[in-house]
Amino acid sequence: TFSGKLALRFRPTDTLLLRASLNTGFRAPSLTQSHFSYTGSYRNSADPAPTLWGNFAVDHPVSRALGAKDLKVEKSTHFAMGLVFEPAANLTASVDGFITDINDRIMPTAYISADSVPTAKSTLKQYDIDGAVYFTNAIKTRTHGVDLRLDYSHELKQGATLKFRSGYQYSKTRIQSINPPSTVLGNNAENVVLDSFSRVLVEQGQPAHRFNLRSTYSTRSYDLMFNLNRFGAYASTLDHYKVGFAAKWTLDAELAYHFDQSLTVALGGVNLFDTEPD
Repeated sequence: TFSGKLALRFRPTDTLLLRASLNTGFRAPSLTQSHFSYTGSYRNSADPAPTLWGNFAVDHPVSRALGAKDLKVEKSTHFAMGLVFEPAANLTASVDGFITDINDRIMPTAYISADSVPTAKSTLKQYDIDGAVYFTNAIKTRTHGVDLRLDYSHELKQGATLKFRSGYQYSKTRIQSINPPSTVLGNNAENVVLDSFSRVLVEQGQPAHRFNLRSTYSTRSYDLMFNLNRFGAYASTLDHYKVGFAAKWTLDAELAYHFDQSLTVALGGVNLFDTEPD
C-alpha cells in the first residue's frame, strides 16, 4: 500500500502565511478485528438448554457461512487549507479547514439472529447458536471541519506575563456509502452491516463543536493557569432509540511554584465542578 503527502506554503507578506496539504494514508486491520473471538451463553426460563452467541473471527466457519470476507486495508485521503496571520509579535491567529475521506472503514456487524436476518436461520441452527457478530469493511465516511486558533501574550510589570490561547473546532462525520453486504444476509442486509446504533455512533457520537480558552499568569516565582472548555452536544442510543446529550462546560486549574530552576511543584485539578453528561 502506497501513501504520500504534498504540502505547500506561501508567504505573500511578512504577517500572512498561506498553507495547504494533501495526503493519503492507510490502516491495516488489527489482530483483534481479524482473529479475536469470544462466545457466551444465557438461559431462557422457558428452555433449560443454554443459548449460545458470539463475536467470531472473520475466518471462523460461522462468520464465513454468514458472508464474512478477509478484511481489507482502510484507506484515507486528507485535504487541508488555511492561513496564519501575525499582525504583531504577541498576537497570532490561524484558521484551517479540512476534509477527510475514509474508505472501507472496519466495523462490527449488527447482531445477526434468526429474527433480524431470517435468511441466516438455517446457518445459525447448523452451528447451534442464537446469533453472531463479526468485523467487516462496512462504510465510506467523510469528515469535514474547521480549526480556529488565537494566541495573545502581554508583558506586565516586574517581569510578569499574561498569555491567552483560545481555540474552536468544528468537525462533522457523514456516512457516504455502505459497502454491498453478502447476499447470504438477505435483502435487508444494509441494516445488518450498519444498524441504528452504529450509524448514530459514527455520525453523532462525538461533539461537533468544541471551544477552549486557556489563560496563564506567569511570574518568576509561580504560574497560575485556568483552562475553560466547552464540549458540544452529542448523541448515543438506548434500546435502539437515539438519546441526546447537551453541551457542557468544564474548568481546569493549576498552580505551579518554582523553588529554583531545577525544582517546580504544581497542584491542579481537572473538571473542578465535576461536570458530567446528562
